[in-house]
Amino acid sequence: MSSPLERLQDAGKIIGLEDDNEIAIIGDMAENKYLLVSGSRVESVGIESVFFYDISGDGVPELWMVTDDCEALREVLVYSLSDWNVALYRGPSGHSLFYAGKNYVIRQSAHMGNAYWYRLQWRKGRMETEMVFEEFTGGDYLQPDEEPVEEILPENLNPDDLLKWKK
Repeated sequence: MSSPLERLQDAGKIIGLEDDNEIAIIGDMAENKYLLVSGSRVESVGIESVFFYDISGDGVPELWMVTDDCEALREVLVYSLSDWNVALYRGPSGHSLFYAGKNYVIRQSAHMGNAYWYRLQWRKGRMETEMVFEEFTGGDYLQPDEEPVEEILPENLNPDDLLKWKK
């Protein structure tokens, strides 16, 4: 059985060495929004949480990363686990929760009594976003029927979490 870093190397994701440990980067280093995989740990820079969901329908879950910018600048970045160098989607997140449907994700954005639901769906090789619900309640928000995704804090990730797609 190969180590997580050996599997990263096999997948072509190793970018360098640090203290004799190989390093892999997932995300955007230029904007300080990435995960650093080194040894048996995962460190995050600018990432609040992650989750895995197969939005493209190819049987391989994509990595969804929610940045930890101020709420006005917070984004969701979606990466194919077969090509961590290119974001499949980059869009606003703000105060959002995510819910998984069948071949789509609902992003529920709510703030100060206003709520919006956006359906993110993969069609014809790209992510499409459509607002499917809005409400102005001043308080308690309705919840989508879809199941909430299981968001993972970056400090609770390990390299195997990022490689569970590899067969």
